[in-house]
Amino acid sequence: MGRLAGRRMAGDPEPYNHLPSFYSDLFELGYEAVGRARHEA
Repeated sequence: MGRLAGRRMAGDPEPYNHLPSFYSDLFELGYEAVGRARHEA
């Protein structure tokens, strides 16, 4: 990400496309998520 940030500051229009991911293991239970999280009130 640091190189892309430098190129962006120098005027390169390349977008930052990062796919967030999350994982958690709790004993024998596991959870994995990929993508953007939604929150609803």
